[in-house]
Amino acid sequence: MKCILHIGTHKTGSTAIQSALSTYDDGRSFYAQLGNANHSVPLYTAFSENFLDYHIWKKQGAREHEIREKRHLALRDLQQQLARRSREQIILSGEDISLLSENEALSLLDLIRTHCDDIIVIAYVRDPLSFAASSFQEFVQGGMGTIPEMMSPRYRFRLEKFENNLGKDKLIVKCYSPASLMDGDIVKDFCATVGLDSGQMTRSHINESVSVHSLKAMYLLNRTNPLQYGDMKLIECRLQLLHILKRVFKDDAKLNRYRFEKLADYTECAWLKKEFNIEFPGTEEQKEPIPSLQEWLNDFPADATEKLIDFLHANGIKENFGMDTVKIINRIYYLTLEGGKLIGDGLELTFKHLMDNDVNMLRDLALKYESGKLVSKDDALALMTLALRGRPHGTLIKQKVFEWGSVKE
Repeated sequence: MKCILHIGTHKTGSTAIQSALSTYDDGRSFYAQLGNANHSVPLYTAFSENFLDYHIWKKQGAREHEIREKRHLALRDLQQQLARRSREQIILSGEDISLLSENEALSLLDLIRTHCDDIIVIAYVRDPLSFAASSFQEFVQGGMGTIPEMMSPRYRFRLEKFENNLGKDKLIVKCYSPASLMDGDIVKDFCATVGLDSGQMTRSHINESVSVHSLKAMYLLNRTNPLQYGDMKLIECRLQLLHILKRVFKDDAKLNRYRFEKLADYTECAWLKKEFNIEFPGTEEQKEPIPSLQEWLNDFPADATEKLIDFLHANGIKENFGMDTVKIINRIYYLTLEGGKLIGDGLELTFKHLMDNDVNMLRDLALKYESGKLVSKDDALALMTLALRGRPHGTLIKQKVFEWGSVKE
């Protein structure tokens, strides 16, 4: 069997690829089923020496024994998927694979080699300026409240270990830009590269960017509120808050990537050109001076603050916070923690709304009906766990989650 190992890199449309391929199986090639469409989570957990400190589990407040169990299950699931002899090609995709150390990556490759006689690594790379702009947005959405000196794409660290262990002929590196992709589409380009039928995939629009004032508001929250991670409820509330901000500021202008120019790291571009003949087009010179990033983030105009006040008023919060944006954004965050339905322009949210992983799980279970597959105990546990979030005091629900989560088949 042949293995296609897609390693991102970060900020190059990996989520779109993973979402489109999540249930792909054309009888010849199949997308590995590892419990998460983004294989970063199971594979980094399984092969990183620092798996106990993985930011995914830290933010969820997972305990050590829970993380070790996840590592065990990830290795088990990967071995089961690699052992499928009825297919010619398996596809693995996770951008965090590129963050494994050389020894950790070698351990992954060694396991794949026990089942596959050919491994092809595919990586997309993004120019340093747009990488810095996109990464900064993602980090702020993830809780960052400081400005780093630089946001480096680290091309060499991500790619060289695979080149050393497999050879350059087994490493396909492509430029991530609309002009370089087939029809400007990352999913079509990936499918054409590995010989998949993109027509068999369910496509959904994925927009991970945030508006100007959504970004500024989240940055303010990150700098002033220390309790945003540590359990799933807090994570869900942050996601809900981000959704609220995207709706409140839906008419914002697009972010200007040149605001992040001082964070861009071009030092490895020469290495990338030498090794893989990839050269990014030059950036246009800005005609007008741009204020420092810190100045720009701190500049929250009155009309934007008034939109947040209107949202609070629409949801029954009448306290007078003046024009103190820090207090107002924190009050909206507390509102999501309180639960109940929130209203606003285009909003109909409750605390119990589904997260993206929940939607993926429900979709995959529904598709099992179509394929005639049986629902497993793990499937039933996932459904009952979702029910527990909606009804945390349900006696039967709690009992079944405990039973099915404790007894191993």
